[in-house]
Amino acid sequence: MLECYSLFIEGLPPGERVLVSVGEGWPYNVDPPFDWPLLHDYPLMHAWLQMPAGVVDNAGTATPVTGLRADVYGPIAAEVFWDRSDVPLARYRLYLDGQFLQETDAVSLFLDELTVASTHTVGVSMVGQGDTESVVREVVFTTPDELSLVQEACLITGLHATVYSATAAEVFWNRGPVGQRYDILLNGEFVTNTDAVSWFREGMETGGMNRFTIRVEGEDCEGEGVDVVF
Repeated sequence: MLECYSLFIEGLPPGERVLVSVGEGWPYNVDPPFDWPLLHDYPLMHAWLQMPAGVVDNAGTATPVTGLRADVYGPIAAEVFWDRSDVPLARYRLYLDGQFLQETDAVSLFLDELTVASTHTVGVSMVGQGDTESVVREVVFTTPDELSLVQEACLITGLHATVYSATAAEVFWNRGPVGQRYDILLNGEFVTNTDAVSWFREGMETGGMNRFTIRVEGEDCEGEGVDVVF
């Protein structure tokens, strides 16, 4: 008999259901010859506890992680993600290019000191009972070089023109990232700057060729841009 209001139990078998019963009572005496203490119980309350199975399969091997993927943010930065295990307090071992990096209970790894234009391998394993380790799952990614990143940031797509009359026309292009602005040049001369994705022009001279140039605003994109001629 225990006199308590809480009970901590350890060493329970993983993956099994355990029945816990709780009751309340007190000792009392009976007239002789039954003068020993007896326990009067209230009805017992029962509850089943489902113990976590642990991050192991039927053979006792830790199960591998799932959903491993990588997002590359720039020439030196990337982040790796994986799915969280259903097992509480699961832990993971992380490897970068074959070398142990750290152990964590998180489900992502952010890296911001990578080498420009380099290929990296991140491995993730799950740690099971008794420090068992699952098969290491790997994801491979490549960081871009700074030049290609600038070229991509300056890229404009979908540029085309619609001519309405001998003196009026409008150019259109696809929208870029939120907040992006564009410089508009006519026959090599700067005309205006806009955050729209079209520009209407009237009063042009008849019978001539006109070249519209659209480029992303900013020093990095000077000399870049796309043209439409009509």
